[in-house]
Amino acid sequence: MLLAACGGTKDAGKTDQVLIEKSDIKIEGKRMTPEALWAMGRIGGLAVSPDGKKIAYTVAYYSVPENKSNREVFVMNADGSDNRQITRTPYQENEVTWIKGGTKLAFLSNDNGSSQLYEMNPDGSGRKQLTNYDGDIEGYSISPDGKKLLFMGQEFGQFAEWNETKQLDWMLLDYDKHAELQNYVRTLNAFYKEHPALWQIDYSWEGFQWIVPDDSQQSVIAFLRKDAAGKQILVICNFNPVLREGYTLGAPVSGTYKEILNSDDAVFGGSGTVHNKPVRTHKKPMHGFEQSITITLPPMSTLYFEVPTKRTRKAAADKTDKAGKKTAAKKAKTAAEKAAAKVVKKPGRKPKAEAAAAEEKPVKKTARKAKAEPEKAEEAPKKRGRKPKAEAEPKAEKAPAKRTRKPKEPKE
Repeated sequence: MLLAACGGTKDAGKTDQVLIEKSDIKIEGKRMTPEALWAMGRIGGLAVSPDGKKIAYTVAYYSVPENKSNREVFVMNADGSDNRQITRTPYQENEVTWIKGGTKLAFLSNDNGSSQLYEMNPDGSGRKQLTNYDGDIEGYSISPDGKKLLFMGQEFGQFAEWNETKQLDWMLLDYDKHAELQNYVRTLNAFYKEHPALWQIDYSWEGFQWIVPDDSQQSVIAFLRKDAAGKQILVICNFNPVLREGYTLGAPVSGTYKEILNSDDAVFGGSGTVHNKPVRTHKKPMHGFEQSITITLPPMSTLYFEVPTKRTRKAAADKTDKAGKKTAAKKAKTAAEKAAAKVVKKPGRKPKAEAAAAEEKPVKKTARKAKAEPEKAEEAPKKRGRKPKAEAEPKAEKAPAKRTRKPKEPKE
């Protein structure tokens, strides 16, 4: 935000300009003369860069014959090294200061006949006029972050210009439109703070990207704002009092775009008739992007959309790994349930051959007998039925003989 003190008339300083530089007068006989004093440059105001590494200052040179002076801008390192003159013009450059995070220098100059505000790069290139006020700008101040300021009363639409000698026209808030405008400014302030994409990278093209810069026929512009983490907000402005249905524009990322703020909302004094539902991209290349979206633009409105997060290879791989792990876990769970079902399942009746073999086994088992058990199980007949007699006879032979009393031998 620029605050400037103005005065004079626009052509007051428009005279034939003469380039005045440092004089090469030498002091002779160790005597200081008025000419030698005037030949010394006079240092003006200085400004230290935001990072403390550079110092910008002005030096005025005088010409006694011309009875004029000329002021130039210098930049040097904070330790005094690399001192360079970055302007060499017949004009008066003064009131130099650092702006835009130290990437630019602002200063006053009378290039066009009156003192106006200019900016340039720290090396003197990119000189650009910023103001064109009637009369001269005699002094100025720029807010530290370079942002714009809203004067008191403008947040609820005060008609009269702000006057420091009286209070604001608070009675206007009794009218709906003024109260709704105040609500909109309040919402905008909160929205601004909650979304770093709107302010985090202000002084670099990395934080901004045009999408629709040239739709002059419909008076529509669209652009992206980005934060340091890569999150993006799509901003679309319709500057005509015309409803734009089916407006298509390029989309930087495929996915679903959600409307997060609409200036035409009824709570802000708008019509409230248009609210875009979440809209999916379609594969129609436009504005340099592989996909696009189609939305409706209310008249005289600004819409803000949340851009879906761009999928990276790493994110896709992580998602695939998670899906694979989930599938493996599901399979393992299914296998465990099947195994548990087999254990719970009631076994059928054992064949008689297995039952008989079980009766013959002694209580104490040796390692060799335990090893031989699987072989017996393999020899068991598959078909259940009565045992053949041939198997029953050996069992009868193995039955222990009945114990009887031994007959007494006859005595001799």
